Amino acid sequence: MRIEKLRTYRFQMDLDEPIADARNTIRRRGCVLVRLELEGGLVGWGEAAAFAGCEELVVATLRFLGEKIEGWDGSEVASVHDRLMHETQHFGRRGVVVSAISAIDCALWDALGKAAGLPVYKLLGACRSAIRTYWNAGYYPGDDAHARAALRASIERVVERGALGAKIKIGRFDAKDDAERIRIARELLGAERDLMVDANACLHRRALHTLDRACLAHDVRWIEEPVPLARLATLREVRERTTTPIAGYELEMTLPGYAELIEERVVDVVQPDTIWSGGITTCMRVAAVAAAHATELVPHNFASVVALASNAHLVAATPTGGWLELDSNDNPFLWDLDPTGRWVPDQGRIDLPDLPGLGVEPDVARLAGYEVR
Repeated sequence: MRIEKLRTYRFQMDLDEPIADARNTIRRRGCVLVRLELEGGLVGWGEAAAFAGCEELVVATLRFLGEKIEGWDGSEVASVHDRLMHETQHFGRRGVVVSAISAIDCALWDALGKAAGLPVYKLLGACRSAIRTYWNAGYYPGDDAHARAALRASIERVVERGALGAKIKIGRFDAKDDAERIRIARELLGAERDLMVDANACLHRRALHTLDRACLAHDVRWIEEPVPLARLATLREVRERTTTPIAGYELEMTLPGYAELIEERVVDVVQPDTIWSGGITTCMRVAAVAAAHATELVPHNFASVVALASNAHLVAATPTGGWLELDSNDNPFLWDLDPTGRWVPDQGRIDLPDLPGLGVEPDVARLAGYEVR
């Protein structure tokens, strides 16, 4: 299973209507896919996180790493992963380089599953064959004056799609606005669905104290990334002063960092992502630490159907998993890349396909109009 060639596909779509969280305004969606060719005609697909307009940097990094791994034994997935992590540590460790390594790692797991004739989650040690999903919803619109109307419309859409739960954005304005957004979301979701909130690391500790009361009043399952990723002592203080469970921190990206967050009890829910946290290999190692500390693992997921599939396999093989985030926004890379529709949830649940590898073969021709060459 020697690696012969790495090919990248870069896509970009301008949004008709921008969306925003507490930190960023998103005016376009990007996607970078990897197609790894191995000896014997075997092919594996992966995806690299390309958020905030960094697609060109990710592609350049992948081309650099692609030349490096030619001839390596792709069947030794963890060896390839660890070697790349070691050989890039002077200029990697986080960010674009780790995203690129993540794509290669996921593509190798896809290829290995195909070679073995097994779905990836069964190779990893299946804990379940079906997973529950929740939708990320309630982004701020480009026109902030209509933020609450957009919130209502967003929640109503995911309820119509059979959502078991929804996560909304908070933190863009003040605590009073956050509390009202939480009230509206709970009213529309009803008591039977889960509600989570995501501050994108933009709250200060005083605002968090006020927000905590609103979360408790409306049965919020967790506050995601309430404050910036900071010293453990600071994060520990935030955890100790907050009654609502805390989820995070997707910005960590490394196994040692996630292990510290879990072991120091600063998170109740840990959120790595297979396409930017070192791939399936790193995420499974994080899952082992989470299991040892009885910490729930719910991956971050905000990209294409390839990311959805790789994170779904992770969730299906994670002892403390069971949930996966889905993107409710305009995203052709999520649903149009896979015409089979096998990854579309049914009443909030996804049955993992009993197909070798990741179970998704991206139809890149369907996105030709978005491809950047």
